[in-house]
Amino acid sequence: MKSIKITVVTLLILVLLNDIYVAYASDDAILRNRIFKIDNFKSEFNQFINKNNNDINIGSGYLYIKRPNMFKFHVIRPIESIVVTDGVEILFYNPSMNIAIKRELFDINNVILEILLNSSSNFWKNFRIFRDKDTFFIFPKNKIKYNNFIINIDKEGVINEFKIFLSKKKYINFVLKNHDYDELSDKLFDLSLPENVIID
Repeated sequence: MKSIKITVVTLLILVLLNDIYVAYASDDAILRNRIFKIDNFKSEFNQFINKNNNDINIGSGYLYIKRPNMFKFHVIRPIESIVVTDGVEILFYNPSMNIAIKRELFDINNVILEILLNSSSNFWKNFRIFRDKDTFFIFPKNKIKYNNFIINIDKEGVINEFKIFLSKKKYINFVLKNHDYDELSDKLFDLSLPENVIID
């Protein structure tokens, strides 16, 4: 009986500490905690461009993430294109044009990639972050280097959508659905290409 009471008390203390953390943690800390809560997932996405308050569907495909820093963004429609990183290099590949570009992962300024993969405190110092429930508004201190970004992510770490602003009234919106949390193979993030592909 005594051990049961101790266990109950311990659980109550943990719940209380969690509530205190949520109450006093910065919006930055809450967002980072949510983003890195899930180790890997696959999701379908629909891509829209919003111009003058009109949403136009411009693409769809799959997003794959495997921690700590593997990422694959595979656009299926209307034209196939792939952005994939194995954690060291990043590859941009357009199969229809038979062209690919390879770079070191964090040598590029890609706000989607860095927010979803980069856990470095030095990186997150580049932004001012504000939260409204499950929606986080991310404003870069250096507007030349990064775009404004909005992400909707729940307490369990499930990303529902994110937006990248191209201007004040124009943004690209990615709506995620059908999340799958089965273990992802490293082969998904292989940077191998057909022999005849031109690499920059």
